[in-house]
Amino acid sequence: FIPNQTSNRDTPQPRHQNIPVELGKVEHYDTNLYKRNDPQGWYQRMQDIHNRNVSVKVDLRDLRVVSDDYAATSSTFAPAANKEETDNATHGKKPYFGLQQERRLRVLAGERVGMNIIKLDSDRYEDQPDNERFGVTKMQQLLSDAKKTELGEEYWPTVEVKVRNPSGQSKAMQSLIDYNRIEAQSKELFAQYREIKKKALFVSPTDLYLKDRSVDAAAAGGSSRTSVTSEGY
Repeated sequence: FIPNQTSNRDTPQPRHQNIPVELGKVEHYDTNLYKRNDPQGWYQRMQDIHNRNVSVKVDLRDLRVVSDDYAATSSTFAPAANKEETDNATHGKKPYFGLQQERRLRVLAGERVGMNIIKLDSDRYEDQPDNERFGVTKMQQLLSDAKKTELGEEYWPTVEVKVRNPSGQSKAMQSLIDYNRIEAQSKELFAQYREIKKKALFVSPTDLYLKDRSVDAAAAGGSSRTSVTSEGY
């Protein structure tokens, strides 16, 4: 992989360096004590602050796939005439990351990826060049592992969604077949209600209950599996 903005070989850009800075009265007093009583320890402390950590940052949008015509289209090896040609040559190449590659990278790197930027902090070794080399190596391993999604869908990250088991009422409202069945049965019961109301002052609610096969089977002393309506319920 290559960064989008690459420096010219003739005029290499300076490498990033950590600048030791100490702020606050207590830290300043502590530094003076180191200077006065142990100059060598103070110098070594400054070296440790200078070399303790290296941050490797990569913008995922700047990564491009190296193609055969890179030498002819890149602004690094073939300078363009104006800024428009430079932009077209730089952004015309295929992006290094796709949707599934970025999803897999977020699973592998975790909180180290955010806002299209991956950042690795390396403080394993004493010297800064070793930490930088170690960080770049780990970065290459992560990016290569994220590209495994091109081998097949079995490398795509999956998402587990927990769905609660809905109640019978929710199932009836979400199912068109059950909705039509209940509406038809309700019309029949309402017709029965009108006939009973002509003869009686009070109609028991139990006379208008929807028929439940499990209740009918329990009343008949059988199993709910054997009692199936004509509509298959």
